[in-house]
Amino acid sequence: MRAWLAGRARMALIGVVAFIVGFAVRGPVEPLLGPQRAPAAATPAGLALAEPTPLPTRPAMLLVHVSGAVRQPGVYTLEEGQRIQDAVAAAGGVTDGAEIHSLNLAAPLKDGQHVIVPAVAPTAGPRPAGPTPAPGPLNLNTASAAELEALPGIGPVTAARIVKYREDAGGFRSVDELRTAKLVNEATFNRLRDLVTVQ
Repeated sequence: MRAWLAGRARMALIGVVAFIVGFAVRGPVEPLLGPQRAPAAATPAGLALAEPTPLPTRPAMLLVHVSGAVRQPGVYTLEEGQRIQDAVAAAGGVTDGAEIHSLNLAAPLKDGQHVIVPAVAPTAGPRPAGPTPAPGPLNLNTASAAELEALPGIGPVTAARIVKYREDAGGFRSVDELRTAKLVNEATFNRLRDLVTVQ
């Protein structure tokens, strides 16, 4: 009987020792490590600060009429912010007889603007010796801009206006149209009255 009790006591002791050893080995591991968590996903830097890039805006378009001493007169489409020199270049540039220095090539263009490039006034040559016959009246319907500029009080700009009016109106019907159309002032008209005609 004693032997049996001694065996039971040894078995119980062995069980207690095994329990204590198992607790010592397994128990403290989880509290020390704690529950494992998945690492947080990294957020790419700078995404929160990115802003949409604004779309470029196209400049407004302008219609500009270029005439006078240019190679290709006409109406041209240019962009807002361009200058008179751009309009002259669009018209093929100036001719050999252009008075380009009378224009402000750096001036900005406006929609509907009319750019007139004047021509250089012809230089009077030396007068021949002896009396010269008086020239006849100049026909306003056939005279060139250079011939009109040779008249007293008529410069490149006025000559260009007379030619343009003649083209738009289909020709002059009377010399008085120089005044009624306000192409010249009263003093200039009085000087031209006997020097021009309409045929």
